[in-house]
Amino acid sequence: MSSQLDHAPQGEMGLDSTDDETDALTGELVQAIAALEEVPETDVGPLYESVELESVVTLLRHASAHDSTVNVEFEHEGYTITIGSDGTVRIYEGDPQIGQPNESA
Repeated sequence: MSSQLDHAPQGEMGLDSTDDETDALTGELVQAIAALEEVPETDVGPLYESVELESVVTLLRHASAHDSTVNVEFEHEGYTITIGSDGTVRIYEGDPQIGQPNESA
């Protein structure tokens, strides 16, 4: 099972700071994982236990500003999450290398 979020590229989000972008990304990820698990958002464990999202946002912003392509991948609660500098966010259950993803928007 996988899910794809429509997430604006970091350089085009129109937010005031990295903190705002980090908060927005955190919210989107928590909502998506909760939807996949069919549980309330409060049942999703804190993302900071798996990744420092502020650093990810900073890296993606830098890549976008320099027309570079970067993908960041990490695991959280049995899901592999990939975030691209183009704004693509994908969430896969387990290892995304096994089989073909069943993507849904």
